[in-house]
Amino acid sequence: LFDSGQQDVLLALLDELQPYDIASLLPSLAPDEQRRLVSLLAPEVAAEAMEHLDVDDQYRIVDHLEQEKARQILAAMSSDAVVDLAGAIHPLQARALLDLVPEEKRVRIERLMTYPENSVGALMTVEYLAVREGWTADQVIAHFRKVGARVEVANYVYVVDGQGHLVGVASLRDVLLSPPDTPMSEIMYTKVISVPVDADQEVAARLLSQYD
Repeated sequence: LFDSGQQDVLLALLDELQPYDIASLLPSLAPDEQRRLVSLLAPEVAAEAMEHLDVDDQYRIVDHLEQEKARQILAAMSSDAVVDLAGAIHPLQARALLDLVPEEKRVRIERLMTYPENSVGALMTVEYLAVREGWTADQVIAHFRKVGARVEVANYVYVVDGQGHLVGVASLRDVLLSPPDTPMSEIMYTKVISVPVDADQEVAARLLSQYD
């Protein structure tokens, strides 16, 4: 289909596939075909498909895409996936890769990359729904509609104070079921179990399993 010029047919076939299926298909293609196929995908679909590949395949594909397409895909990939990719390649390659990432996201990624490999910080996501305790349920829902597509953890709402410190957590279900004018301070659960970002992953896992 690449060589026959039947791009519309190829797009229709791709539209029927889930990102995981596309990722399963990519290794069977020649490198140039991989690049051409990924270039046809919407950035969000390409990003999700890429995350199912190993980092070597991810880098080879991204490195051979047109710069703007690579930029769009990296912007759509989760921060964790970009951290894993950047950490698996040469520092000079990683620097060039991160230069393609939007500045706000790049700052978050670079912060994640400073945490030790086996620490909690190396596992955490920075793409979650954070709101103020004075916001109402209706305001939170409106905010989620604006930023929800960029949120990795969508089932919980994290409530922070004016300094950005965590003061409570609420399930999105509880927010949706609350009267629109209910403040988050009345919905959130304040006895939050947390661990320092430099804590060992196994220690954190044992602690959190007690409250699962």
